[in-house]
Amino acid sequence: MREPRVLAGRTGLTVSVLAVPGLVLSGCGGGDALPGEPMDVSHVHAIAVDPEDPERVYLATHEGLGAWTTEGVERVSATSGDFMGFAIGPGGVLYGSGHPGRGEDAPFALGLISSDDGGRSWEPVSLSGEADFHALTADADGVLGYDASNGLLRTSPDGQDWEDHEAASGFLDLAADPASERFLGTTGEGVLVVSDDRGVTFEPVPDAPDLLLVEVFADGSLIGVAPDGALLLGGADGAWEPTGARASEGLQGLAVGPDDAVWLLDGEGLARSTDRGTTLERVPGW
Repeated sequence: MREPRVLAGRTGLTVSVLAVPGLVLSGCGGGDALPGEPMDVSHVHAIAVDPEDPERVYLATHEGLGAWTTEGVERVSATSGDFMGFAIGPGGVLYGSGHPGRGEDAPFALGLISSDDGGRSWEPVSLSGEADFHALTADADGVLGYDASNGLLRTSPDGQDWEDHEAASGFLDLAADPASERFLGTTGEGVLVVSDDRGVTFEPVPDAPDLLLVEVFADGSLIGVAPDGALLLGGADGAWEPTGARASEGLQGLAVGPDDAVWLLDGEGLARSTDRGTTLERVPGW
């Protein structure tokens, strides 16, 4: 482990940014972003499972938002924009960030965008033209994101008014704990960190292994992927142990569904575990 240190500190800066009026992200000008159609995917930045449907896995890709089916990846969004960050909030609201697709009239940095129709259409929320969130998470009390374009961890109770916090090491992943108000994250150095103050400060988790990605089960226990691909399970007592399964090269995403199933996407495709990572089964359609 690296020497423990605070990786995100409060700067005291609060910003309130309004969205660009009238801007709706759709397939205008692109001509090839048709929801429901098969989707070719070159790269995935994040995956997430619908909290109301444990079989619906969203894929935030370089070509727009898609969803896994047993027949292949199906396009969800009417935008072909590059989804660099993605999260599912309460009430089925989807959050994203990244860059517009070909022919779409929008700033290069989309800021925070949201969808209330399952990901088909997207509207700006805030920070349009300013922020590019590469990691996002949300819970009932707000949104937390790592803005890679500015090197800031940004927290908001409503997606509109933001507090900025320095994040010198960056963040690879962020996750909200459904069993508490804490946030977990993995830094650009692979350090697992935790925040108990809504993302204002993060501290390294004592005795935790280096991790690239982390997710939280409904009971607050953790699962993560180590740099060597090993899946590791972290209990409430702080103990960590290998689950038995391992990701292949080309790790792209990790998610936990409402049924506690673990989903992992790597260079070999999409896989699911129903035993908390003891075994991984490749799913059809990838």
